Amino acid sequence: MATRENFFYRKFIGNRILRIYPAFVLSLMLIVGVLAAQKGFKFDGIQFIGNLLFLNGFPGLGIVPYNQPTWSLAFEFVYYLLLPLLLILIGGRMRISPLRVALLGGTAWLALSFASPYYIRFMMFFGGAFMAAHSDLALRRHAANFSDWTAVLIYAAAGALYSFEVDLRLFIPAFLIGTYLLALRTLYGEGMLRRIFSSGPLRMLGNLSYSFYLVHAAVITYVIWKIGFLFNWQLKVPLIGRAAYFVTTLCFSFFASAVFATALFVIAERPYFARKKT
Repeated sequence: MATRENFFYRKFIGNRILRIYPAFVLSLMLIVGVLAAQKGFKFDGIQFIGNLLFLNGFPGLGIVPYNQPTWSLAFEFVYYLLLPLLLILIGGRMRISPLRVALLGGTAWLALSFASPYYIRFMMFFGGAFMAAHSDLALRRHAANFSDWTAVLIYAAAGALYSFEVDLRLFIPAFLIGTYLLALRTLYGEGMLRRIFSSGPLRMLGNLSYSFYLVHAAVITYVIWKIGFLFNWQLKVPLIGRAAYFVTTLCFSFFASAVFATALFVIAERPYFARKKT
C-alpha cells in the first residue's frame, strides 16, 4: 500500500511547523516570563534557544526544559525526519505497509533497548504509522474482533505495569499495544468508547488537547505549590488530608489548565485552522 498520491513531504513538514510552533512559542514565552518573575532566575539565551528548538528532549545536550512535556515534540520532529529515510532504505521509494512499519518498530525496540532505553519512546509513533498503513475497511474489521472492555482493560494493565516496573523497555511496548487497541475501538468500533468520545464535551476537549498539553505541567506545578500551603493539616489527619489534597489539586489543575488552554487555542491555534479552511 503506497502513501497517497497527493502527498508532498515538504508541504507536510511546513504544515506541521505552522501547526505546532505558534502555540508552543507563546506558551514558552509565558512560562519564561513567569520564571523570570521569581527570585534567583537568570535568563540564559542558549537555554532558551535550546528549548525553542526542542533540544531539551535530548538529555545529553544539557538543555534544561522550561516546559517538561515538550520532550515529545523533539521526538515527533526527529520521527518526521527519520521515517522517510528508513522507508526509502527498506523499500526504494516512500512506500508504506503494515509489515514494513511493524518491522521498523520491532527493530527500533531491539536497537534502543540496548542503546538507550530513554529513546525507546520513539516506538509510540510506529503505532500511528501502523494504523495509517491500513485501509479504513481493514481497521473496521480489526476493531470488530474485540470488545471495548478488552481495549480498556489492556490499556489499564499497561498503565499499571509502569507503577510496578519502571522499565521503559517493557512499558512502552505494552503501552503501545494498549493505546493502539483503545484508539482502534474508539475510531473504528461501534460501541461505548466511540459514543463517549463522540460526545460534545470530549470533542471540545479534544480540540483543546494540544494547548492543554502545552500548559498542563506548568499549571499543575503552580497549583501543587499553592495548594500545599492550604493542606499542611493533612499531616495531622493523613488519610482524609491526602485524599482532600489529591481531589482539590486534580480539580483545580484541570480547571485552570482548561482555561489557559482555551485562551492559548483562540490566540495561537484557531488562526491555523481558519487558514486551513481557506
